[in-house]
Formats: sequence, structure tokens, C-alpha cells
Amino acid sequence: MASCNGLALNEELQCSICLEVFTDPVSTPCGHNFCRTCLSECWTNKKIGFCPICKERFVRRPDLKINTTLRDLVQHFKEKLNLEESEVACDFCDERKQKAVKSCLTCQSSYCDDHLEPHLRVPRLKKHTLINAVENLEDYICQKHKRPLEMFCRNDQTCVCLSCSEGDHRTHNTVPIEEESREKKNQLVQTQIDVYQMIQDRMKKIQEIKHSVELRKRNTEKEKSSSVELFTDLIRSIERCQSEQLKMMEEQQRAAEKQAEDLIKELQQEITELKRRNTELEQLSHTDDHLHLIQMCSSLCSRPHNKNWTEIRIDSDVNVNSLYRALTLLKKTQETLNEKIIQTELKFVQKYAVGVTLDPDTANHHLCLSNDGKQVSRGDIKQDVPKNPKRFNKACCVLAKEGFSSGRFYYEVQVKGKTGWELGVARESINRKGEIILSPEDGFWTVILENENEYSACENPPVSLSLRVKAEKVGVFVDYEEGLVSFYEVDSRSHIYSFTGQTFTDKLYPYFSPGDNDKGEHRTHNTVPIEEESREKKDQLVQTQTDVQKMIKDRMKKIKEIKHSVLLRKKEKSSIVEIFSDLIRSIERCQSELKMMEKQQKEAEKQAEDLIKELQQEITELKKRNTELEQISHTENHLHIIQMCSSLSSPPHTKNWTAIRIDSDVDVNSLYRSLTHVKKKLDGILKEKLSQTGM
Repeated sequence: MASCNGLALNEELQCSICLEVFTDPVSTPCGHNFCRTCLSECWTNKKIGFCPICKERFVRRPDLKINTTLRDLVQHFKEKLNLEESEVACDFCDERKQKAVKSCLTCQSSYCDDHLEPHLRVPRLKKHTLINAVENLEDYICQKHKRPLEMFCRNDQTCVCLSCSEGDHRTHNTVPIEEESREKKNQLVQTQIDVYQMIQDRMKKIQEIKHSVELRKRNTEKEKSSSVELFTDLIRSIERCQSEQLKMMEEQQRAAEKQAEDLIKELQQEITELKRRNTELEQLSHTDDHLHLIQMCSSLCSRPHNKNWTEIRIDSDVNVNSLYRALTLLKKTQETLNEKIIQTELKFVQKYAVGVTLDPDTANHHLCLSNDGKQVSRGDIKQDVPKNPKRFNKACCVLAKEGFSSGRFYYEVQVKGKTGWELGVARESINRKGEIILSPEDGFWTVILENENEYSACENPPVSLSLRVKAEKVGVFVDYEEGLVSFYEVDSRSHIYSFTGQTFTDKLYPYFSPGDNDKGEHRTHNTVPIEEESREKKDQLVQTQTDVQKMIKDRMKKIKEIKHSVLLRKKEKSSIVEIFSDLIRSIERCQSELKMMEKQQKEAEKQAEDLIKELQQEITELKKRNTELEQISHTENHLHIIQMCSSLSSPPHTKNWTAIRIDSDVDVNSLYRSLTHVKKKLDGILKEKLSQTGM
């Protein structure tokens, strides 16, 4: 065996790819060394070279030349290791000691080829027990009887001499050491096969982890690129809508200012005319010329021919139709983008689809289950079913046979044509006797349909839901560790509702209730708001002068009103700018979710790096064990085989890598929730603006 220094040097001279001593070593520009063949294979089908250890990339692939100094050092090490492993000197060489080839257990001496010759020729010596040359001959001799250890006691699991087998061990199961050695060697061969398989499994696991990380990296880049494109398109749409709206507002502002200028000019002309009439009336009211008063009354008491300014105004609000069109266009753009996110999310959750079979032991006695356990309906006749602690005796529902206490799962349910149903998951410990309450606090996470078109999520209190289309196929997704239960309308690829931030402790079972039998009843209500029309007409029979004075005041007031309306329109422009700016800020905040993707990718890479390092350490240890097993499998030293078997026959203590994996999928739930937040904000803006304008 090699010395401790030799083992340390052996590790220093190992290629980190094949974990063997270097063969034709080459050096990369970053200073790391590899076997030329290993590095060449690592770079196969790669456009640029890189270091497998530090990951440094080389723009120009290096020319791999053998490191002659390192190669000579490796060669010297191999020669020295071979010499150390077999250097046993002959006990009978006088001057220059020759290398011993055999050791005699009977003579308790080691011999070179020359001095071994009598043992091969003399009949008496030919009966001696010869083994390959060893240094520690005393370990092969019974210390009590000074005879060779030629037998093995299976009772005491120890090597004994013939005297021991006839004395203290005479009643024990003893066999020749050669026979025990053969059995031990068979054990070691099987162990070597197991160790080799463990090495292969771990090398395969390394490749699997590397592939998962690379796949996750590609998926992250793809999702990142797609998300950046989504956010960019959304911001571009908002900016385009803002630009169009502001342009339209500026045009409307200019038109309003021109209209205001013309109206004020016309009002001022009427005020001048009314003031003249007021002066004439004032003069006439003080005259003593009765004939003149009678002659002028008819013309001066008649109402001046002026415009009715009551309904004439400058609209201070933004043209709601143009704003509505702009925001609706923006909403459609956002919904299209949101639909893409939903499609990505649905594609993600459908990878966790599981088969679900209804459990007849839980079904209420009014339910009829199909033979394959895939369909359920409510019957009019009570079924004759055995009593069962698992059965719902009041609630008309059923659970699936399959329960889940970890990980993710997804299933789909066909509900087309139904006017009522309940779907979701329930924990194992729910109350099944008497009436049940559908709520997370009571162990149910469900969405229900009532009265044909009334959807709701069974929260506390219930949440009313509005679906774009009538649900025909519903998908249910559960992430146990995340505390998430999500519902989807599969055919329209739309999100229905999600229970988030839940804490699951029990096993979860899919939950179903088909509702009452459908009877095709429809109820419609046609109600229209009634407008009150009760305007009182002003008394038009007033003194002409009072009317004229009031008309002058009204027109003066109208001039101020028009000027104020023009000013308000200008302020509305900055309000619209703030609306669009707020939307853009919301989307930019959503982009922070991309940083979360990058963080998760780095965490996955760090996890993979640690796992690969641990695997490589195990592979090194297993290869060391494999080398020891290989060496001992070729020895003829039976005692050495028996002595080493107990320590070498069991594989090293290593981790069970079967269930350990790197998830190559990218979680898009947080991104989806962010876009949903933007959508809600947009809906709020639309409702607010439309309510302000009465539309």
C-alpha cells in the first residue's frame, strides 16, 4: 500500500473530470489541469472553451499542449508507488539485497528468485507454505504455537493454526484458509460490482444535475426574455395610449380655447346692447312726458332678441369617449399579455397532473359513482351502502382515493352543462358527519357554482367570482409546501381563483360535489332605472328692467364660467399624465420579479455546485475503495484477503441520491400575481373615470 504522503500526492495529481491520475495532462489559461482526452470530450459540441472548475470562458479555444513537466511528475509518482507497494528484501542475500518474490510461512523467511530455488526442488521444502512476499510475516504465524495460520474458525471469525483447530477450536466450525479466502473473495467481487455501480450512479447523477441546472438556466433565460418582452410591450402600449390621449387633449384644448374666445366676444356684445336698453328704460321711468312714455313702452318692454346661454358651456372634462377608447385598448393589450402569462402558468401546473379515482367509501348515499370511479352524479333514490366512518352522511359529496402530503399535484374535472357543483381539496381530518362548512378554517379549499351562473370561492366570507366564460373543464393545482390552491378554466385558459398563504398539515384529498339534479330552470329580470323629469319653469313675467339686469349678470357670470372651464381642462391633462405614469410605475415594480427569477437561478446553481462537490468526494472515496478491491482480488495471500474482507466488503457510508434533484422548472406564479395586480389597477382606473362622467 502507498504511504500517506503518496495518497496525498495522488489526490493532487488527479484530473477533476475523471478523478484518476492524469493521463497526458494539459493546462488551461486559468491555471487548472486536466487529462487531454477528458477536456476535449468536455468541449465537444461547444462553441467556446471553458474551465470545468472555475467556469472561466475562453473567447478563442486554447491549443491543448501536453504539460511535459506535470507528465514527468505523474510518471515518477506512478513508478515510485509501484516500487513502494512491492519492495520486500530477500532475507538471505548478503551484499546487495534482491527483491523477495515469496515468503515461506514454515521457515518464516522471504526469498528472492535465486534463494527460493531449494523450496521448488527439495521434496521436504516443497511441502512448505509459500505466499507472495510480505514484510509482516509475524502476522501470518500463530503467536501461541509458532505455526502458520492455515485454518479459519467461523465461530470466532479468526485465523488459527492446526494446533489451535485441534485444541481450543476443536468443536468449532473450522475450514482451510484457502476455502474461506475463496468465499471472502467472492464477497469482495460482489462488493466491487456494487461499488462500481455506485460510482456510475453518482457520475450519472452529476450529469443529471448539470443537465437540470443548464435546462433551468435556459428556462429562466426564456421566461426572463419573454417577461421582458411582455413588460416592454405593455409599457409601450401605455406610452402609445398616453401619447394619443395627450395629443387628442391638446387638440380639444385648442378648439375649446377658440370656442371660448368666440363665445366671450358674443357675450360682451350682448352685454353692451343690454346696458344700452337698461339706460333707456331708466330714463323712460323718470320722464313726465306721458305721451312719449306710451309711445316708447311697446318697443322697450319687449324682450331683447338675445341667445339663450343657459345650455351653452365649455366642457371642462376630458372627452370620456376618447379616454374610454384609449383605456379599453390598453386593457385589451394587457389582457392579451396576461393571457400569455396564464398559458405559461397552466402549462407549468399541468406537468404535475395525477390520476384521480373517486373513493366509494366516502361517497354520500345519494351519489352514483361509475364503475371506473371517474364520474359521479346525484341520484333521486338513496343508495344502499354500508356505514363507514369515512362516508359523508349529510353532505352530498365524495373524496378521491389518492391523498397527498407533500409536493405538487394537478387534476382536471369536466363540468360542462352543470348548473351547480363544488370542487377543490379537503384535508383528511375533516368532519364527515352532519352538515359541513366549506371554508379553509374547516379544512376545505373549494370553488362552487350555484344557480347556473353564480360562482364563488369558499373563503370566510365567500368571494364572488366573475368568469369570462361559463366553466366547462376546471383544473385544480396544489403546491403543498407553498400553501397554494389554484383553479383554472382549462378550455379558455383562464385563471379562476387562488387560495394563497395556506398552511397544510394533513394529507389533502381531491373533493367533489355534483350539486342538485339539473332541471333546466331559468330566471330573468328586466329592470330599468326611472328618470325623474320635474323641472319648474321660471316666471317669465317680470319687469323688463329686472330681466335685463339679470341677463347682464348671467352673461358676466357665463364669461367667468367659460374662463374657469378652460383652466380646468388644462389641469385635467396633468391628471391623465399621472394616471399613465402610475400604471408604468406599477409595471416597473412587476419587473422586480425578474430579479427573483435570477436569485432563484443562482440559488439552484449554488445548490448544484454543492451537490456535485459532495458527489465527487463520494466518487473519489468509492474509486479508492474500488482500487483496493481490485488489488486484493488479484492477490494469492489468503490471510490478507480474510483480514481485509470485513473492512472492504461493505460499501462506504454514502448518501441516498435517488430522490435528490434540481428542479429545472421556473416558478411563474409570482410574476402572474404581479400582472394581476396591474390588471386590477387598470380596472379601477376605468371604473373611476367612467363613474365620474356618468357612463
